[in-house]
Amino acid sequence: MSGLLTAIWRTLCDVLLFWQTASLALHVPINDAKCLQQFFSWLTRKRPVELWSEILRDAKNYEDWEEASFQLDVLSGNDLW
Repeated sequence: MSGLLTAIWRTLCDVLLFWQTASLALHVPINDAKCLQQFFSWLTRKRPVELWSEILRDAKNYEDWEEASFQLDVLSGNDLW
């Protein structure tokens, strides 16, 4: 298990190092803090089902509820009946 995690970590570092090197070669400045912030926001983003469930739960009117329930049905495959 630790070998798998090590391999994944090395691959991630290689990819990040590649893009950092590529940006230097192209003279495009990269803000490391912003890059890490974007990576972590991507990593912790909500999945579509979670997002639409929250919208459904917090709906203030019928139109919002209907749209959220329709999107959840599409995501779960319950729209084909």
